[in-house]
Amino acid sequence: MSRRTQENIVAGVFLAVFLALLYMTVGYSSRARLVPLPIAVLGVCFAVAQLLWQNFRASDQLNIDALDLIMKRDVIAKAPIDSDAVRADEAQPQAADRWRSEPWAFGMVAFLLALLLVVGPLPAVMVFTAGYLAMSKHSSLARAVFYAFACAAVLYGLFGYTLGVQLNRGLISGVLADYIDF
Repeated sequence: MSRRTQENIVAGVFLAVFLALLYMTVGYSSRARLVPLPIAVLGVCFAVAQLLWQNFRASDQLNIDALDLIMKRDVIAKAPIDSDAVRADEAQPQAADRWRSEPWAFGMVAFLLALLLVVGPLPAVMVFTAGYLAMSKHSSLARAVFYAFACAAVLYGLFGYTLGVQLNRGLISGVLADYIDF
């Protein structure tokens, strides 16, 4: 089976999944289809674009490789090799790094869940996003706070305003409801 045929099969499966999602959303109420319908439409558009792109272009011009993305093929072979990093990895045991990083990841998820339970989704998202971005050094504190407010605004706009979901579901929401109505 040729590589192009494999890519067409993968893109066809994606197209079938998004068409099935599109068909399922027809039976939903108008408010219930606000999120899955745009996702299905975009998915169908991207799958059709993928099929058109890979069938009407020369095989040497294809830059999108959905099969490698799914199968995770050639990722190691295409990655640049840094000899200093390889020697540093050989010097340190990976098991020790694993035992240090996994509790950190589980702790972050537990902290997020505790924040969701105690203060509700919007304050939890703001605190967690700003804290994660600032502590992991992905951005400065000012930029992390800006991203946190932007993320909370998008969540409020999508769920609180558009879908009408009440977002003050934390344990201390009764105390906060006297001061802030969100």
